[in-house]
Amino acid sequence: MTQPSEFPDNSSAIAIIGMAGRFPGARDLDELWRVIVEGRDTISRFTPEECDAGDPDIEAVSRADNYVRARGVLEGIQEFDAEFFNFTPAEAAATDPQHRLWLEVAWEALEAAGYARDGHGQVIAVFAGCFANTYLLHN
Repeated sequence: MTQPSEFPDNSSAIAIIGMAGRFPGARDLDELWRVIVEGRDTISRFTPEECDAGDPDIEAVSRADNYVRARGVLEGIQEFDAEFFNFTPAEAAATDPQHRLWLEVAWEALEAAGYARDGHGQVIAVFAGCFANTYLLHN
């Protein structure tokens, strides 16, 4: 049996030290955990009138066999703090809600990690994901 002569090279190691997220029925990770533990369904269901109001594509879409009037809805998306992120009200209104949420959640992750303020001198990164939506097509 051979003994390692030195410690492995950890120069490319990463550590997840802060997390944040927004989810249907949960505004943060603690609420998400409660939803999971309680086994709650957080998908919102809509009447035809609620779902169809104001959607210019609804007639064609609603005829599809796989069309369902249900989706996960994030709460509080209108609460974006434009001033905190140095946006004018007009810039904030024109910015895709996914982008606004990304900024908020990225900041929350940095806060959770203790890196939200300058002066730490470390190289840090935030990784995130989302999917394309039709916000810009309708605005």
